[in-house]
Amino acid sequence: MKKAKLITKDEALKIARAQKGNLSSGSGMFYNLLENADPALLKFFEEKLATMIQVGTAMGEHMAGLKPGTPEHNQMLNQLHKISQQTTFAGKRQQGQAEEAIKRTVKDDDGGGSDV
Repeated sequence: MKKAKLITKDEALKIARAQKGNLSSGSGMFYNLLENADPALLKFFEEKLATMIQVGTAMGEHMAGLKPGTPEHNQMLNQLHKISQQTTFAGKRQQGQAEEAIKRTVKDDDGGGSDV
């Protein structure tokens, strides 16, 4: 099995920026959401986007080189499934916390405003 080559951060940024006007792509939606953002904030999130593109590209190359049904392929699928579950669980937990805070705010609000 050949090792997947990690693209550079500059290559990843080039890929992202090429999708700027394409709202059906993740990068296009990213740029659309941040089109009026402070340049420093945009740069910060662009760095994160570039890292995701780097990792995604390497994972895609690695998965493409694995024969389905092999132990290595199954192990990779299992790891991706675990990551997906952890991400979903964390998102649901944060959503639940936000909903509880809203309920407390509505319950405690006597028309005088909120501390939340």
